[in-house]
Amino acid sequence: MNESTRHPLTKERYKATLTQQIKQELFVFIFSSLPYSLIFCLLAFCLYFLLNPFSPTWAIIALVFFLLPPVAICCHEIGRAIYRAILVKQNKLIIIQDTMINVSTEACIGHPLEGLRRGRILTGLWAGHIDILRFSQNKKYIPGAIEQYDTSCCGDTFYIVMYNGIKQRPALVYNTKIYELKE
Repeated sequence: MNESTRHPLTKERYKATLTQQIKQELFVFIFSSLPYSLIFCLLAFCLYFLLNPFSPTWAIIALVFFLLPPVAICCHEIGRAIYRAILVKQNKLIIIQDTMINVSTEACIGHPLEGLRRGRILTGLWAGHIDILRFSQNKKYIPGAIEQYDTSCCGDTFYIVMYNGIKQRPALVYNTKIYELKE
């Protein structure tokens, strides 16, 4: 695309995209982890009622042991989404330009929740591997299921939108061939 036909990239556009992405990731996480959480809760209450007549202490330990993981993971993910939403609302975002140096495919084991967070399960793209875009400034980005980066190649320059928080991780990437930054 030439200079005049590139899409404008405005602050409102990437803030709206980030807000939508946060909502989608939270929705996917809650509905994909809900069955497992219910199984853990059911198991915890069954063990509690089975063990309570014999040993109330072990019944409470079993209840806590099986309820703690799903509650902790859900609280972590909800807290993470709230934190990111606050950063977007307070406009604590930075944009840098960087060059993509590599696109690789890695097993999801190295990135346990990223495939889930990025909506790969609901779209049918879950195959045990995720794509990772690597940039020259040691940044890596895991694209979501709906993002288009197929036309990009190594050496392309990208606008990288990052949260300006504790960890400055890329939140969105936009190819400069397609988008033009307007502020």
